[in-house]
Amino acid sequence: VASPEINLHYRGVLSSYHWRSDIPTPRGPALDIRPTPEQCRGWVKDAGFHLIRDVDLTECCQFHFGVLGISIAFDETLWAGVIIAFAVLAVAGLGFGLLCHRQPWPIFIGGLGVAILVYAMYVRYGRLTEISGFILLCLAAFWDWRLRRRLTVATRTCGR
Repeated sequence: VASPEINLHYRGVLSSYHWRSDIPTPRGPALDIRPTPEQCRGWVKDAGFHLIRDVDLTECCQFHFGVLGISIAFDETLWAGVIIAFAVLAVAGLGFGLLCHRQPWPIFIGGLGVAILVYAMYVRYGRLTEISGFILLCLAAFWDWRLRRRLTVATRTCGR
């Protein structure tokens, strides 16, 4: 599976089975050259599959073991668009807080977070840059929440 001649990074499902190496069998290769289930799981993981499970074959093939690997592919551009859309939606939600407390800073910090996320997703990706954008969005939401809580019942223009 891990050989360079076989490219399994296309995403999908990989099913692998082999002769058991823990018991003697009436046929098959010599016990000392048979891979173990752990080795097969490692090969499946090295091939790019993330959800790896053992398959019980004892009812149909008592001398074999099975390994199943599943890899899910996301269109990265589409995924980045979804992240940005929800970030913009979060900043739009901060706009309702602006109506209540009249403080522009949470929406400004949230907008800066969105701008950093757009930069990270579409210009030059960096994990630290992406995390910084999310931290600014969280900070803006927390700041907005604190400002809303400070309003007294008499001055509150937005209901809960």
